[in-house]
Amino acid sequence: MVYRDITKEYEVDHMKSEFVSTVSHELRTPLASVLGFTELMLNKPLKPERQTKYLQTIYNEANRLTAVINNILDVQKMVLGKQI
Repeated sequence: MVYRDITKEYEVDHMKSEFVSTVSHELRTPLASVLGFTELMLNKPLKPERQTKYLQTIYNEANRLTAVINNILDVQKMVLGKQI
């Protein structure tokens, strides 16, 4: 009989699952705003000031998505040993 401790492997798998879940949430939240405000602008006549407000929200959420993606890429570089 061979005994092999797989505790570390289990912990790593669990951490990966949590990471994917967190990243999915962090990407979906701003994306939902971008899609929602874009749909409103496409389907409903809006006053210019309301349109400007929606465009600003879309812009802010797109920047938020970019920041999340950049953070993921930075983490990946660190994992690979190419620290920033």
